[in-house]
Amino acid sequence: RTRTIQDNGFNPVWNQTFDFRCLFPNLAVLRFKVMDEDKLSADDFIGQFSLPVSCLAPGYRHVHLLLPSGEKLEQATLFIHVTVEQEDNVIYKVYPWPASL
Repeated sequence: RTRTIQDNGFNPVWNQTFDFRCLFPNLAVLRFKVMDEDKLSADDFIGQFSLPVSCLAPGYRHVHLLLPSGEKLEQATLFIHVTVEQEDNVIYKVYPWPASL
């Protein structure tokens, strides 16, 4: 989970890195889920996208967010940078960049 970006709903910048090891990338799924945090009520779901870890290729990518129905959420993407390091098992690093909402 990333930290909440205050008062920046249209172009948040997280500048956080997520490192994770994956023993079985063919069986693992990475889910990006975007929520709008509310102080006085339940958080609002904005969009999500899931993809197999084995499909994560190094480089910059736009992750297109989907509605719960599976429809594409127009103009809503996460811009990420992925690196993959080989050791005993594979280490994936995901850098969320600014979102376009």
